[in-house]
Amino acid sequence: VIQSALDERHQSRRVLDFSQQTGGVCSFQINYEDGREPQIRWSDNARVLLELFPSASLDSLEILYERLHPNDYESVRELHESCLREPKCIHSEFRIYLPEGGSKWISQTSDLSYSPEGNPIRLLSVLKDITESKIQQEYLRYQAYHDALTGLGNRDMLLEKLQDVLVESDEGSRRVALLY
Repeated sequence: VIQSALDERHQSRRVLDFSQQTGGVCSFQINYEDGREPQIRWSDNARVLLELFPSASLDSLEILYERLHPNDYESVRELHESCLREPKCIHSEFRIYLPEGGSKWISQTSDLSYSPEGNPIRLLSVLKDITESKIQQEYLRYQAYHDALTGLGNRDMLLEKLQDVLVESDEGSRRVALLY
C-alpha cells in the first residue's frame, strides 16, 4: 500500500513537471512551520525557465534574486515580504538576466495559505515566461504612436506627451511652452 502510494505520488509529480514544462511555467513553494526555518521547494522546471545549471541547488529564493534586473530587485523583494503581512494574492511582472546574456520577462502569481490562528502556512508561487507577450505589447504600442511610413511620432503621441507635461506643469515642477 505504501509503495503504491509512493508510486502514485511520483507519477503525479512527473505529470505536474511535464505540464509545467509544456506550459513554460515553474513554481516554488515555501512551507512555514512554527519555530523552524521555512522550507523552500522549486519545481524541476525552474532550471529550464531560469536557465540554471543542472547542478544548481533549488533550496532558496536566492536563485531568483540573483537573476533579477537591478530596476526590479527591490520591488520584487518587497513584494515577497509584504505577501507575508497581507493576506491576499499577489501578481507581479519583472525581468531576469540570463547567464548567456539577454533577459526574460517573468510573470509571478502567488497565494498564501493561513492556519486558523492566522499564521502563514504555505506560500505557492507560479512563474511564467511572458517575454513574447511583452514584445508584442511594445510592438503594438509603437504602431499606435508612430507613423507607419516615416516612423515619426504621430498626433496621438503628441497629445499624450503634451498631457503628461501639462500635468507636471500644474504640479509646479515644470514650466511649459509650446511652439507651433
